[in-house]
Amino acid sequence: MIKQSPKNLQAAQVTYLSAEQLTINVYANYTDRVSEANTSWGSKSAAHFKKIRSVLESMNPGLNRCCYCEDSVADEVEHVRPKNLYPELTFVWDNFLYVCGQCNTIKKNKYAVVDQNNNHVVVTRMKKDPKIAPVIGGDGFVNPRKVDPLDYMYLDFSTMQYLPCYGLSVSDHEIAEFTINILKLNQRDILVEGRKVARKAFFALANEYAAAAQAGDQNEMNLCANSIKKSQFSTVWAEMKRQRANYAKLQAIFNAAPGLLTI
Repeated sequence: MIKQSPKNLQAAQVTYLSAEQLTINVYANYTDRVSEANTSWGSKSAAHFKKIRSVLESMNPGLNRCCYCEDSVADEVEHVRPKNLYPELTFVWDNFLYVCGQCNTIKKNKYAVVDQNNNHVVVTRMKKDPKIAPVIGGDGFVNPRKVDPLDYMYLDFSTMQYLPCYGLSVSDHEIAEFTINILKLNQRDILVEGRKVARKAFFALANEYAAAAQAGDQNEMNLCANSIKKSQFSTVWAEMKRQRANYAKLQAIFNAAPGLLTI
């Protein structure tokens, strides 16, 4: 997962989202707000959301890859804080991510918060649970709209699985573990294998870039850079840069072509 660079919506979409959110917020009863959130979301404007999706797409890694798994094409608007738990965030721009259908289905309405006592509290509501407002707290899930996921987790190159970063506080460690597990980032073999393939591809592209840099071939350097930027599994490349000092061959490539660090 990569932190997203924020982008602004056009005024028309900002106005539309605000108006839609007001139709939910006018209800005093929480259960009524949840019900209205689902109704309003189901009848949202296709025209406005076409433009909203376009902005979300431009914020995603690679060629519109899902910001969670970084593998599949993103095609669904995801609420970071689920609308069934937080109806007041149903039409809030900062609560949107663009993800693939599989990740959206896997995450569903799962969420957690860090309460006032710094406890990590899972607030997921099961289907038969009463509709009551969740415990108030900060994000207990890594939200790439707000934080850098690489501050919470890293890729272990021996397994290509995500692990919580070293030195985290207890609550941040729980946030990382919850995110990794809820999204099944390590449980889906196709993602782990895909990261392994991506690592080899990135290594080859980095070598080609370095050779082109030594030869002064700017065109080839640009082609390699664009291929890296448009590839799946952007976190693999980010980790190759971050962990380069741990691998002599990798460090040698970056030493030969420091421009790789800007890609």
